[in-house]
Amino acid sequence: MSAITSTRSSSTGSTAPADTPSSVRIERGDTLSGLAREHGTTVQALLDANPQIHDPDLIFAGDRLQLPGRRRR
Repeated sequence: MSAITSTRSSSTGSTAPADTPSSVRIERGDTLSGLAREHGTTVQALLDANPQIHDPDLIFAGDRLQLPGRRRR
């Protein structure tokens, strides 16, 4: 997985509280597997929610990832 990072907001479980973000900004050092673990989801669910990702080993700092099961705000 590539190294890249996100604004941290911890949430686990399938229902998100009102203040849980619907997306996260990728930051230097983040990986899809790390973001999935941090947000209580799977890499496959992140890929399904973000069809713009063509290579799961290549994500870019500054991009935003939609979190699965969250409404866009």
